[in-house]
Amino acid sequence: MKIRPIQEDLCISVKKVYDWVTRQIEVSRNYVGNDGLNQLNFECNDVTGSAANPCFFGNRATCFLSDSNGNRLDFTDPKAIICEEIGERQDVPVSLPSGQTIMLQRVRIIARGFFVVEIRDNLNRVVCVSDPQQFTSRPQQFILCAPEGTRVVCHLSTFSCNAILRCDNSSFESLFVTIDFCLNVQMEAPVKIRIRAEFCEPREEIAVTCPAVSPPPQCPTVFPNS
Repeated sequence: MKIRPIQEDLCISVKKVYDWVTRQIEVSRNYVGNDGLNQLNFECNDVTGSAANPCFFGNRATCFLSDSNGNRLDFTDPKAIICEEIGERQDVPVSLPSGQTIMLQRVRIIARGFFVVEIRDNLNRVVCVSDPQQFTSRPQQFILCAPEGTRVVCHLSTFSCNAILRCDNSSFESLFVTIDFCLNVQMEAPVKIRIRAEFCEPREEIAVTCPAVSPPPQCPTVFPNS
């Protein structure tokens, strides 16, 4: 039995997006000599400690986005990036193209996340894996509509990680990592809104039938005539 369409005014609680901007950000990390190698703390084919020199095991480095435990993350995962607001917000007068002057807020944030470095051999096999390494952006300043009560929410729309391993006669020299990502910054706050809406009803279920049974193709010219 179908539900008779009924419209009524509803009060619902939602998150309102007060402002939304995107910015391309680049972060680099350079690991040099024994200090850098100790910080990476590779495990190479079950070898750990000072003997886990990636230059003994492979010749190419790659990296990927991870959580703090080293588990691989997709950049669309809400936990892929952490945005921390720093300092106090400040009101900033901004002139619009129309000539109108409005008051926005200066918001400063730092974006943080983790990555893992892998070393591969000539057969593209992973032979070494580093500890998860944290990356932190430089403080980023945004001019946003950020009234009191709103909070910063960040997510990624792109992410890439590139690593370059440098060795000298199987001796580790350095590993340079470059991370590029597109950071979406939103100012959000919970609000209650009144809307005119109609209640939903379930759709009709789609019937699924079994396919007809048919014999496999035959080879009469070969068997059993032969």
